[in-house]
Amino acid sequence: MPPCSNQTADLRASGFRNWMRCLSLAAMLCAAPAFASPPDCTDFKNTPPRDKLEERWCWALDIKARYSEKFVETVPVNGDGVARNVKSKWVSSFSTNGGTQVSGNSKIEELDGVLRLELASTRNSLYYGRQVKVSGTISTKDNKVVIYSPIDTNLWTLAAVLVDGTDRNAPPPEDGLHLKGYLAHTIEPGETQKFSAELLSLAGDFYLVLVAPDGPAKNIQIEITD
Repeated sequence: MPPCSNQTADLRASGFRNWMRCLSLAAMLCAAPAFASPPDCTDFKNTPPRDKLEERWCWALDIKARYSEKFVETVPVNGDGVARNVKSKWVSSFSTNGGTQVSGNSKIEELDGVLRLELASTRNSLYYGRQVKVSGTISTKDNKVVIYSPIDTNLWTLAAVLVDGTDRNAPPPEDGLHLKGYLAHTIEPGETQKFSAELLSLAGDFYLVLVAPDGPAKNIQIEITD
């Protein structure tokens, strides 16, 4: 056998690997939406773009804009706060075939900083990490209170539901179409407001995240009904 045969085989194998890499790169480029920049979404709801993926992109950007005023990546207060004289009465039920129902009320004499107020709990691991959403009313005196509702939403996937005839498996055309963080709902002192919030899930415990960022908030009252 010629002395250079092993070197020749190595070169052939290397060339084959490079060829396969080129094919993989070409496939990735073909699969990605052919957009260089965001589409013109002016009045897109009345005059949709001809391209379905562009219309889907417009919907994703529209949803993002509606979230942007309240979206934050993290709760902007570190550590645990101080809550005094917390009186709560909560009832919850978990079902494999339906959602989770939570009802009850809490009265907090004073809150300074962050409070994770437990509204529901289960030791059944089937329900760990479940998304639980609640709605109700909240009021405060003296200083404002902010409710932080966890959010983990793929806007590109969500927008696919609003556009007929689009490939739901198409990759997103840009970064930033996945929101993971919190939506902030501010309750000013002296007001009673309606609210809806996702509960923070830590294993089988579910919490409403409350923050008094500007100093002690007093006489906080929360009521949630099914």
